[in-house]
Amino acid sequence: MEKEKSYVSGIIGGIIGGFIASIPWVVMYVYGNMILSILATLVAFGVIKGYQIFKGKEDSKLPIIVAIISVIVITVATFLIIPACLLANEGYAISSYNFSLLFSSSEFMSAIVKDYVVSLIFTTLGISGVIANLKKKFQPQNIDQNSTKPQSNIQDANNVPQQNQSENSNQK
Repeated sequence: MEKEKSYVSGIIGGIIGGFIASIPWVVMYVYGNMILSILATLVAFGVIKGYQIFKGKEDSKLPIIVAIISVIVITVATFLIIPACLLANEGYAISSYNFSLLFSSSEFMSAIVKDYVVSLIFTTLGISGVIANLKKKFQPQNIDQNSTKPQSNIQDANNVPQQNQSENSNQK
């Protein structure tokens, strides 16, 4: 018996997939001492893959779900995970006290907010690619008016008299 698809299971999977996809971005930030915001584009792909693996319901709401989860993942990674990793990397305990010290630094806040904005821009680029594909998937199929049966019959009917006229002129 196959499990029925649901938004809840898909959202849980999307969050997990998004955080897994954010690992290379976080690692480069913390250990490479640089922000490679282009890696933030991977988050949207991780969200959609996690959503699908966890059997999330796929319909026209999916692009909105992917966008929201992607922004949440980037926000949490930027303001919680990266600072926690930076503290741990420098040998400090991960505590609310050390977080408050870190966030009270105007230099740190300026850098993290700037990096957050740039990462959001790149995440939006990743989201837009995923959403464009999803919208194509869920958009009703457009029927080409030239290929509809009634018009085809009309064209055939228009061609018949023309053929008859040419046959009549050949008979003369």
